[in-house]
Amino acid sequence: MSERSKGYISEGYDFFWFLGKRHLIKKRLTQQIAQFIRWHKNLGFYLIYINVEQRNMEVYYHIQQADFLPVRFYRKKVNSWKELQDFFKQNRIKNYNLLSISERKRQKNCFYRNCLQSTNKFKELQVICYIHGYILQEIYEEISSERYTYPIYKEYIFTKKMYEKLNLKDIELYYQLPFINFSNID
Repeated sequence: MSERSKGYISEGYDFFWFLGKRHLIKKRLTQQIAQFIRWHKNLGFYLIYINVEQRNMEVYYHIQQADFLPVRFYRKKVNSWKELQDFFKQNRIKNYNLLSISERKRQKNCFYRNCLQSTNKFKELQVICYIHGYILQEIYEEISSERYTYPIYKEYIFTKKMYEKLNLKDIELYYQLPFINFSNID
């Protein structure tokens, strides 16, 4: 997929990857899905799905994520290539959603449950904080986000902020997104 895409780009073609049922976003993004994400100034981060049975396409656009919560997005069904092209011409990008009070509460509960269970990832984060003179729970309270954000992180978003706060080199926090040129994103 990557090599074929590079070939299209080198020949100057503008192209789409149409995804099927197997790549539908459920609650979380995976690397397998994220690799197809594209950016458009009118739609934000998006994916295009094709439904062979219903003979239509569906655009999942303004895709956004937040720690411990399901991925958010808007959907638009289109029945033709022309309708898809027209949809891309309309400005539909919005601000990234603020988390509701219930979402913040759910996020916080999930974070603390993970800290108590001390899974490998959280145990590692707790140790890193301890070594640097912090407590993970205190850092989380300080750096947790009140908004959804770009769908680019395969690790928790607060992990990136924690690494920045502790002046540590980022570990591999991001999905591999071969179609995203971050200099074009506002």
